[in-house]
Amino acid sequence: MAAPSDNTCCRLCHGVLPKKQRRTIFAETFGVFNQLLEIAKRRAWLSGKENRAKIQLFSLSKIKVVFRGKKESVKSKVIPAGVYQDIIRGMSRGESHQRISQLLYISSLKENSCNSVLKDLKKKLSKLSLTKTGSCLRRTSSDDLATVNFETWNLEFQLFSPVLFKIISGVFDDQKSVAVAVISAIIQKQKNMHMSAFHHAVSQALENGGATDECINLLNKLGLCVSSSAAAKKKTDFIARQTDHIQKLVISEKIALEQNTDSLPAVLQGFIYK
Repeated sequence: MAAPSDNTCCRLCHGVLPKKQRRTIFAETFGVFNQLLEIAKRRAWLSGKENRAKIQLFSLSKIKVVFRGKKESVKSKVIPAGVYQDIIRGMSRGESHQRISQLLYISSLKENSCNSVLKDLKKKLSKLSLTKTGSCLRRTSSDDLATVNFETWNLEFQLFSPVLFKIISGVFDDQKSVAVAVISAIIQKQKNMHMSAFHHAVSQALENGGATDECINLLNKLGLCVSSSAAAKKKTDFIARQTDHIQKLVISEKIALEQNTDSLPAVLQGFIYK
C-alpha cells in the first residue's frame, strides 16, 4: 500500500497545502473562518436567532465533549482546564480505575461523593436493623446470648453493608475479627436501640464479674452496655434458663432411673432409694 502524499488536497479550501499550514487553516490567510462566520450569521438571520449564533475555535489543549440530550439532540460542552480534563483524558486513554478514582477524590466532587457514600451506608444500616431482617444483634434471649458468635456477626454485617465493613476491617489486620464485630455492634446499637445483643452480653459479663451498678451505668452512658436494671432483668432470665437446663439434665434423668429400677437387683434398688 502506497504511503499518502504529504501535499494532499485540503477538504476545506480544496487547495494543496503542507501539513503545517493545514493546522492554521482557520487563520486570516485563508479566510475560511470568515466564510463560516458569514454562513452561520446567514442561517441565524433566517431563523431569527442571530444573537445565539457563535463559532468557537478550540486549541489542542482543550477538551470538547459531545453528548446526546434528553430530547435526542446532540449537544457539546467544553471542559475547562483542571482536574476534570485529567479525568476525561484518563478515561479516554483507558487508564486504571484507581487512577481515575484518585482524580475524582481530589476534585470538587469529593464532598458530594462522601455524602453519597454516607447516604448509602445509612440506608444499608436501616435495612439491617429492620424487624423482618432478623439480625443477630436483635436476638437478646438467654439462649442466644449464651452462644454468641462474632464470626456470624461479621458475616451478616459484611452481607448487608459491605462498604462500611471494608472501611472498618481495613483499619485492622485480618486477625482482628473480634474488634470489627465489636465496633460494628456499637455502631448498629447507636443506629437502633433494639440491636443490643452485644451490649447485653457485656452487661452479663460485668454482672457476673462483680461490677457495681455505678460501673455498669457509667459504661452504659459510654454506649458499651445496657443499664444495670436491664442487666438484672436479663440475669433473672439466665437463672431461669439454667434452672430449666438442670431440670432437664439431672432431675429428669433421676426420675427416669427411678422408674426403671424394677429390673435391677434388690441391693441396688435399696441403695438408690436411700
